[in-house]
Formats: sequence, C-alpha cells, structure tokens
Amino acid sequence: PLNVSVKPDDVPRWDASPEEAAKVIKKAAQYYGALDVKFTKVDQRWFFSHTREGKPMVFEDVETAYEDDEKAVFPLSHKWALVMTVPIDFDETQYTPTPIFAAGGMAYSRMHILAGTVAEFIRGLGWNAIPSGNDMTLNVPLALQAGLGHLGRMNRIITWGQGPLVKICKVFTDMPLPQSPQAPKGIMEYCEVCRKCSKHCPGDAIGEGPRTWETPAGANPGVYRWPCDEEKCRDYWDMVGTSCTVCYRVCAFTKKPGLVHDMILWFIRYVPQLNRFWVLMDDLMDYGKTQDPVSYWK
Repeated sequence: PLNVSVKPDDVPRWDASPEEAAKVIKKAAQYYGALDVKFTKVDQRWFFSHTREGKPMVFEDVETAYEDDEKAVFPLSHKWALVMTVPIDFDETQYTPTPIFAAGGMAYSRMHILAGTVAEFIRGLGWNAIPSGNDMTLNVPLALQAGLGHLGRMNRIITWGQGPLVKICKVFTDMPLPQSPQAPKGIMEYCEVCRKCSKHCPGDAIGEGPRTWETPAGANPGVYRWPCDEEKCRDYWDMVGTSCTVCYRVCAFTKKPGLVHDMILWFIRYVPQLNRFWVLMDDLMDYGKTQDPVSYWK
C-alpha cells in the first residue's frame, strides 16, 4: 500500500550503476518467483486517472508516495519501473473456460506477493519502492515498453518464452535502472496471418481484420492494434461464470517447451515467409483443443 511500507530511515543507499543494480534486482525478482524481469522509464500516459476508490492520481515533486482523503500522490522521483511476469500454468489452461482453469487466479495471487517482496528488497538497499499489481497503471503498454513481448491479436501481451500465459506486475522506484531492449520482432507478423484466437473466441470479441488506428467503443485511443470488443469479452465471462481465456488456450504461442516448438519459434522470428505454413500445421495438429475436465482429476 502507498502509505504503509516505506524505506527504513537508517539504511544507507546502495550506490551502484544502473546496469549493476539491474543484475541484482533481476536475480532477486527471479528468486521471489518472477518468470522474466525487464526495466523501463515511468510513462505517465499509462497511469489511471483515479484510484478504484475514486481519488485522483496526481504527480508531485516529493520523495515518497502518499495518499490522503483527497488524492493519491505518485512521486516524480520514482522515474523507473521494473516490470515482471508470473507464469500461468500450461496444463490447467487446456481446460478453459471450465472452472478447472484457476491458473489465472493463482498467478494473480502470486504476483502480489512477488511485487511486495521485490519492493521490500529494494527498500532494504536504501531506495524507495512502490509495488503494484493491476492497479495504478495499464500493465500491457508498460510491459511492451519494457520489452517483455509484443501486442497480440487478442490485445494481450505475447512473450517469446511463455506466449500469452503470463500475468504482469511491477514496482516503481527511484533507484536508477537501465532501459531494457525491445523484444525481438516476429510475434505481431505471425498474428497478422494466424487469426486463430479470433476464430475460436466464443464471445466474438476478437476481430479478424488488419490492425487499425480506429478506436473500439470504450477503449483508449491512439493505439495501432487489432480491433477487440472488450465489452463482448466481459459479457461472455459473465455468461459462462468463469474467466474465459479461450484465446490463451488456442494461441499458437501457447506450447510446452521442446525442441520442435523451439525450432518453429526460430523460424517465426527469422523466416516469417513460412508463417502461413505453421498456421496450417497448428490447425492440423489440433493444438489448443479444450480438454475434458474429468480427465484432470484422473
């Protein structure tokens, strides 16, 4: 919480270069459960205008964050964000949208513990840190800016290592950190020809057309993306009674690690001319088919 966990006054600041600090923080974050860790500058465009309690989010030239009855204050001194991913279990994803798919909720639970422990680790080095789950900012643009992956057709982040099977959390800090490089290209080029998530979306929420600057109803403007109707997505969630996530299950990047799949990822990255062939093979192999929930318990 913004007004509870603060840096101990008697701890001196660890004086290290941004690169050295990044190595240590990444090691600690992975120790606490992060799948991947990247760094980026804080961008005010990604912040929500208000907290969930309705207080305006404002930026002030102060050392530490605070919250009162009128507002929640983010300190301008916190110029860096470390953005982390938590894995969603592959096997349980194969049962979505049945109640067996609790992996998303488990990842949400773990990411709050991860963000909190990493923030406390940074405070132990003498720097300020604010942990955050889905609150404070939009997570997808922050993760894209940090280089964790690329925006998929489903309008969720897709990573090279785990596909879309990740949840995102972050820690804001005044500790100087380096900007991580962008993720290698190839994912969006594959999504352009795949359309599998769109074809299998039970709520008809994911568009099959090309990327566009047009803004869907209720969405944020200024993004070049594939059209997705988030209201339809949410309506289906409410109708089925569970978090859907069918698009995660059928995504071609949702695969267990292995020599064959790693080889195909190499071709997707470096030989995009074969993408349509891999789309065809993914369909022929019947990847992403929902599994019988009874088999989970057997």
